[in-house]
Amino acid sequence: KEGDQDWRCPNTRSCPAQLAARLEYLASRKALDIGELGEKAAADLISSDVLKDEADLFDLDEEALLKSSVYTTQKGALNASGKKLLENLKTARQAEFWRVLVALSIRHVGPIAARALATRFGSMEALRAASVEELADTDGVGSIIAESFKQWFEVDWHREVVERWEAAGVRMADEVSDRPDPVSYTHLTLPTNREV
Repeated sequence: KEGDQDWRCPNTRSCPAQLAARLEYLASRKALDIGELGEKAAADLISSDVLKDEADLFDLDEEALLKSSVYTTQKGALNASGKKLLENLKTARQAEFWRVLVALSIRHVGPIAARALATRFGSMEALRAASVEELADTDGVGSIIAESFKQWFEVDWHREVVERWEAAGVRMADEVSDRPDPVSYTHLTLPTNREV
């Protein structure tokens, strides 16, 4: 609102509190639904230098988790939570594309806008190529969300998150469901010499 002021830490990428909040959010049910990645685990992964930011998430393996106290036994082996997290990350790689958009923590892009964008554009490539006007013209999006989406991709480390996730096998496209399938008429034959 006019006259309101927002106070934000400028160290968005590495601020432990902001990173922990983003990890919790992307692991939530409204995003990638990654069990075994809650508040305590997120804080531990950051303080143990296992994750520099969320770009590292899908590169986690057993060796990396052994540096974390949350995911190891007293004898230093991977515990049941660690094993479950690795399984959940495999599942999360195949999450619907709109969930990936939510997980990126793009300001104003919640589940409703993410679903609308994913349905209309179908892939990260198409979304990034779209103009602000095209994004804004999507039902449930509008100019504020469209501008926020474009501005998010202007930040180098944001693009790195997307690239690293894609390289790790995270789904960056879905089939576009609101476009009609092309119809082929090659199989149709018209009757000839038909009597009237």
